[in-house]
Amino acid sequence: DTLFNMALVHQSQNNHDQALKYHREALQMRENHYSNGVHRDIIESLISTSRTLIDGAEYEEAAKLCNRAKSELEKMRWTNESLYGSCLHNLGCIYHKRGSLNESMESLLKALQIRQQSLPQYHLDVA
Repeated sequence: DTLFNMALVHQSQNNHDQALKYHREALQMRENHYSNGVHRDIIESLISTSRTLIDGAEYEEAAKLCNRAKSELEKMRWTNESLYGSCLHNLGCIYHKRGSLNESMESLLKALQIRQQSLPQYHLDVA
């Protein structure tokens, strides 16, 4: 968790390169540790790394990570979880940056619905 949290600190300071470095290290360690299957920590790393990639305008790689997380969440039937909402939110941002406005709105609306159902009423992710 330390590498993951270091990445979040760097991300909050707009230090893209360092955040991405620590996110990738955390993801690799989590994948090695949970080698027998997918774990919530891996999905969290995929989504957070994709957010950093979006911030760095690396949309193709961000989309790959988001789609991987989305697929894993769907396999586990965790589509009502806030993590799934975060994944759809990131995909909506990617679509928007790429100019696919209809896909962006569709993804963001689904993300909003899930977040409204899975998070407290005044949670900032709903805002």
